[in-house]
Amino acid sequence: LMELTPGLRRGKRYAFSLRISRQPAATPTRNEWRLAYGTEASQAITGYPLWAMQDLTLSMLLTNRLNEAAVVENIVELVFTPTNTVTVTGMVLLVGPSGYKIRIDCDVEIFQLSSDITVADAVVPGALCTGEQPPTNRARIRLQSETAVLASGVRYRMSLKVRNPNYVPPSAGYWFIRSYSDAPAGIAWTEPDQETLLDTGKVASLPISEFFTYFIVRVSNQVSPLETVLPIEFDFELPLDIANGDRVSILGPPGYDFARPVIDASLEFEFRQCLSFVDRPGSSSLAELPVPLCAGREIRFTFRRAHAPGEQFRFRILTDWPHKTLLDVQSVVKVVLIRRHDSVLDPLGSDVAVATSVAFLAPVVPRLRDFGLSRIGPRAEAIASMGNVMITFKASQDAQALVVTTRVDMVLFKHASFASTSAEVTVREQVLKELQTIHDGS
Repeated sequence: LMELTPGLRRGKRYAFSLRISRQPAATPTRNEWRLAYGTEASQAITGYPLWAMQDLTLSMLLTNRLNEAAVVENIVELVFTPTNTVTVTGMVLLVGPSGYKIRIDCDVEIFQLSSDITVADAVVPGALCTGEQPPTNRARIRLQSETAVLASGVRYRMSLKVRNPNYVPPSAGYWFIRSYSDAPAGIAWTEPDQETLLDTGKVASLPISEFFTYFIVRVSNQVSPLETVLPIEFDFELPLDIANGDRVSILGPPGYDFARPVIDASLEFEFRQCLSFVDRPGSSSLAELPVPLCAGREIRFTFRRAHAPGEQFRFRILTDWPHKTLLDVQSVVKVVLIRRHDSVLDPLGSDVAVATSVAFLAPVVPRLRDFGLSRIGPRAEAIASMGNVMITFKASQDAQALVVTTRVDMVLFKHASFASTSAEVTVREQVLKELQTIHDGS
């Protein structure tokens, strides 16, 4: 509110400035200014964007404390949109909560996210990560390529390898990200000049829990080429007790499905009977598990009796053959022990993750469904004739190309000629694509 004495004259143009005592932490969603004077008011005036990392989000692969006996690096992923462009002369400074450790030769990947789902995300080349020695919770990221930039208004995903705290912190803390137009020279750590500060961002970290003593996942490698399900065996042990009502939830990689099929697609996310479940295979001395329920790629055990710390569990289960092609970092199985926590402030209670762990699997190659091959045509069995071969299948995921490779024993088919072959792809008897393939017959 401003008071103008003696007032303003009609039709005369005025200018004034305001000192803002404190900026908001991020550009407001409704970023507008309005001016009112007496009975008059202006239309909405678009505000200026704040120098901040917009729409900052964070995810983490591991949320358990560091197991010193089996050190596994966590992957922290930040997604952000810079307001100011960062070039090869600048840098990004990342500071994690207390207890996290980032190696001096830390690993980082930066991708420019595509707004078109049919176009892959683009790698930002030449990203170099440098931590401190000894390792702390800070790292600086610079771009070594002259052509690489973090452009204003463009969305990026940055993945960084870190070590989690070796204790359970009382609070999750925050991750801070700051960009600078100029980076300090040399590899020695010096504080950047605050005059070169561009954008800042702050995002809450995820709570850290206890770890499983071990969590082992074994995928069977003796499966028929025609099999449509995949057996998987799990072993785990907890350093904590398991109370009545506790839940152990296991989440498989994308494309896995442990649940029995449903008639109605609307029931797909409902927990129901699993495809198969065998408790304690090969050893009756292990602790007994309750019968689980499954929904998609999740397996859920609800315990009806307590178990002491250190008890060991094993079970075998089936998944529908995975139907998604995964990167190594995506082929991960996550497990969490969930306990209901009641308090005076929350009388209804809330679920708390008290222990977590992960296991990495070699990615499983999806299979074509209902695969079949037959010879067709009036002279399909005749010698010295043209033969037609029909291959039928169902794709388990969307694809942009189809490659068919043939191998023929030329000793048995020494008079067969593959010098020129043609092919066509049909869907419901309609030609989708005609192909021409040429071979030398060798």
